[in-house]
Amino acid sequence: RIISSALDIPINNLLDELHNIHPDDITAPPATPIPPPPPPVEAPPAPLVKIPVFRIISGSKIDPFFNQSLLWAQKEKEMEFLYAPCLEPTSGESTVRIAIKLEDNSLFPPCLAGSAFIVDTEGKPRPGDIVLVVLQNYRAWIIELNKTDSLPEEKFIFRPYNADYESIMIARKDIICIYPVVWIHPA
Repeated sequence: RIISSALDIPINNLLDELHNIHPDDITAPPATPIPPPPPPVEAPPAPLVKIPVFRIISGSKIDPFFNQSLLWAQKEKEMEFLYAPCLEPTSGESTVRIAIKLEDNSLFPPCLAGSAFIVDTEGKPRPGDIVLVVLQNYRAWIIELNKTDSLPEEKFIFRPYNADYESIMIARKDIICIYPVVWIHPA
């Protein structure tokens, strides 16, 4: 009979015990804990800028060049402003941004009457963008630029979201400007 010196247990009994151990009975040594990843670094919030607000109803008249800027300083107490995040300019230079408050439900859903749309007067719209379109007769719409049609003359098709309003087709020659919406402030 052989005796183990360390445990004072017969080796034969020890070997029998080892053969009777089931793999599920073996517990792994505790793993060293992995430290949690650091929290993501959040960008600081964009500063808020003061943007003048113009109210329209689809098809109503508006100054397409927003020349009221000279009067803002005199009428600032009467003028409505929206504080919105400072957005990066689309080109390398500073852009003029204005807000249009839509007073009808032509974009409902998802936009309720009273939603404000910040437009970029330097941006280039693409089909599918919500845009401010101003015609030669100064009538204006906040509407989706649906597509362009070039036969026989270049025309744009604009689509409101609300099924109660019809799509409109406008010849390029009748349009003063089309500005893309870059931010929507819900009502």
